[in-house]
Amino acid sequence: MANKRPPRRPKSSRTTSNPHGVYSYRDVCELTTLSRQTIYLLRKKGLFPICRKLTSGRVVWSKDVIHHYLAGTWKPDQPEPDGGSDDDGDGG
Repeated sequence: MANKRPPRRPKSSRTTSNPHGVYSYRDVCELTTLSRQTIYLLRKKGLFPICRKLTSGRVVWSKDVIHHYLAGTWKPDQPEPDGGSDDDGDGG
C-alpha cells in the first residue's frame, strides 16, 4: 500500500488565508501577474509600492497597499519633509 500524501492546497488559498495582513513576493506576483523582475524594476522607478523587509531574505507588502495598487488607487509615498536623509540636518 503506497503512502498517500494529502492534496496540495491550491495556490489561490495562500493569499486568501493569510492572517497577517501582508503578502509575500510570491503572493504579489500571483495577484498582479507580474514577474519578480518587473516588480523590482517598477519599484526602482517608483511605480510600485515599496516592500517591507522582514529578514535578510524575506520581504512583504501590506495587503491594503497591494489592493489599492490593483484597484488603481495607489499613489507613491510622498518624500519626507527633510528630503528623506538620515542626518540630523546640522550640516556637519
